[in-house]
Amino acid sequence: NRVQGMLYFDTVLDQKLLSFAKGEARWFNVDTWDFLFLADITDWSEIISPVQLTDKVFWTDSNKGGIRLWDGTTVSTVADSPSATFLTAHGVRLVASGLTDIKDAVDFSDLLDGETWDSVNQRLRIGAGDGDPVVGHISWQETGILVFKRASTWLIDANPQIDVAEFPIKLVHSSIGCVAPKSIAQVGQDIWFLSMSGVQSVQKQLATSNNEITVPVSQPVQDIIKRIRWDHAHKSAAVFHNNQYMLSIPVDGNDPDTVLCFNVLTGGWSIISGWSACWFLRQPYEGTFRLLYGTNEGKVREWLDYQRSEGVYSYLEKMGALELPFDLPQDFPDIADFSATLRTRALTFAEPVSPKSGFYAEIEFVTASVSFDVYAIVDGAPRVLLQSYENLNPIINLPIDLPFDFPETPGWARKRFPLHHLEPFRELQFEIVCTAGKLTLRDITASAFIDTIELRS
Repeated sequence: NRVQGMLYFDTVLDQKLLSFAKGEARWFNVDTWDFLFLADITDWSEIISPVQLTDKVFWTDSNKGGIRLWDGTTVSTVADSPSATFLTAHGVRLVASGLTDIKDAVDFSDLLDGETWDSVNQRLRIGAGDGDPVVGHISWQETGILVFKRASTWLIDANPQIDVAEFPIKLVHSSIGCVAPKSIAQVGQDIWFLSMSGVQSVQKQLATSNNEITVPVSQPVQDIIKRIRWDHAHKSAAVFHNNQYMLSIPVDGNDPDTVLCFNVLTGGWSIISGWSACWFLRQPYEGTFRLLYGTNEGKVREWLDYQRSEGVYSYLEKMGALELPFDLPQDFPDIADFSATLRTRALTFAEPVSPKSGFYAEIEFVTASVSFDVYAIVDGAPRVLLQSYENLNPIINLPIDLPFDFPETPGWARKRFPLHHLEPFRELQFEIVCTAGKLTLRDITASAFIDTIELRS
């Protein structure tokens, strides 16, 4: 069963990494997941929203008739709480949306009290009963709460000094909404989320007219966005970690299986496959954060984008090694090569409509021991081989007589490939397949002529 939710429970007396699956809550104890309490979740496939408030754990269960609570000893249903699908802590309150009875409403708990709810005086109807359901929400800039419906975006000023019924509500955009509550993530001072048109930005919405549809920030990977299984898009999940917005979406199946990753420093998109992530969590770790994600198969994985001082997860562990001292001659352990593929975004050469004729392409890489093939993909057609490259750096076999010269250190090399033999195209992609060795790629450039005049006989 899939991971239904994750939470880092942190109090003065205790810190635990919690994971919910199969209706149970377990905590990570050194190297095993020990049972903590029975969460009593009716639907084991439901993605829940666990949050912490005043040293207690609250979570949603849309089938239980209310928000669930673990106070450190027992599990119960909070009296008079709504049946919600999305729950967050906004400052000193709990905020619930995606209500099963009134779908365009947002409920608020009392201040510093997640166990007291009032559906009469502390419930706001967003959109005045327009029939558009609330999908999710997120805290934003001081006391603001952004509320996302399927076809619109709203802003609530949840000032704790005034009553909930008096909270100002402002329409941000009347035609752009969200399809997946877990896709909402803060990117710097902006909020990004998955809409029917792709990944949208709240700041872009505020900067444009309410009658204008903004261009999605995911436009460079729109070919992947179009492949989303929209009937299952509500399962998508996202996180902003180490200057990267990562969005896990269902493309080839009914569950999230593809991660779109945007690097805000380079301004480029990349695609990660094989994660099967349905839940993301940033856990505090030794003064920084580490990224964890839960999978559809019920596993919790850690992204090793940091180096642990104890070296437990060194990438060298399974490569084989020789213990010193050893007698010469000696053969080093073989390391099995694996194939890696890189595909660029579609290049339109600043002209998306007119056909182009290719001229040359150039690739810059380190001249290490490596073998790779360069392909061209024209307008999504089957790839065409441009060039194959193989380089074996000289090695020193022991034993060897002294003195001897060490091989030269690998440097940067540029390889140029002709493109003029390709058919005219509107867009061009490159695919690089490395079959052996280590490829360090720095740059790919291409040139083409824009065919503004079409000759006819």
